[in-house]
Amino acid sequence: VHRDTKIEITGTNFGTDNGVINVFSYDGASTQACSSDVVLTSHVLVRCNAVAGVGSFQIYMTVNGQQSNNYSLSYLPPFITSSSRPTTAGPATATLTGVNMGATAATLQYYYSVRGASFVMCSNDVMSNAHYATSC
Repeated sequence: VHRDTKIEITGTNFGTDNGVINVFSYDGASTQACSSDVVLTSHVLVRCNAVAGVGSFQIYMTVNGQQSNNYSLSYLPPFITSSSRPTTAGPATATLTGVNMGATAATLQYYYSVRGASFVMCSNDVMSNAHYATSC
């Protein structure tokens, strides 16, 4: 699962009224509401957009105040779609762009290598666009 992925939840007793259905995710520290909850099939199928995050989380729903059981999911690992890297030795900034990178640099370990040298862990990375880009 990654941010804004549509999660489809199947089960029973969901009802038909979007106004009384809420889907939540819990990562062990905080609870967030999924967005765009919608009943696709009366009583048995609901869809919502996943909230951004990293690691594992649980989802649950409420229907008119009644809480369901929890269901465990995991976010997909980081995936790099492009990079800009230093072309010279010495201080320079490298940027990774992709998805599932987390909201803060604290959740990401960034390693790089210049011209075949040994990989080095970045020590001062900055999330330039939460979940999508980091720089070091």
